[in-house]
Amino acid sequence: MKKVSLIFLALLALLLGWYLSRDRGKTNYEFLFNMRHTPASKSFSPNKVFSNGQTLQIPPEGTVPRGYEAFVASYDEAKTLTDPLTADEKTLARGQKMFEVFCLPCHGTEGKGDGPVTPKFPNPPSLLAAHARELSDGEIMHIATNGRGLMPAYASQVDTQDRWKIILYIRKLQKDNPS
Repeated sequence: MKKVSLIFLALLALLLGWYLSRDRGKTNYEFLFNMRHTPASKSFSPNKVFSNGQTLQIPPEGTVPRGYEAFVASYDEAKTLTDPLTADEKTLARGQKMFEVFCLPCHGTEGKGDGPVTPKFPNPPSLLAAHARELSDGEIMHIATNGRGLMPAYASQVDTQDRWKIILYIRKLQKDNPS
């Protein structure tokens, strides 16, 4: 029994000596390499792991992306909504940027409905017109979210917070251009 204890202590001392003397700048030896570095697969490549043979899987029913805020309001309910954000400099700058990306092609730089795509499509309504000024923030949000007429829905392209920021920017355009 003493011999086994001495061998165990000697092995323990060797292991401790190796551990303390190793180069800390080098990567440790990895016993299960695939546990840490999983092989990558392209989204549309075949995959034997899943029963349907596809790598890209449909998310389970009921899942939503992180940070997703659903805007579920009928048009009548939307009439009572007001923009929850305040029109500070940073918020308006983001609203302007998003307006220029998503709204400017049709509505133009000043919101007059004279964007660069209007020669090919019917002119959209001016955001400076009296009927646009009379819309509540919630009504504009409902239209931006679900679309109306030839205007497509932007719910999948512009997140909820950015849509509210665009509305603040539209209100600024309306204030800066009185009719």
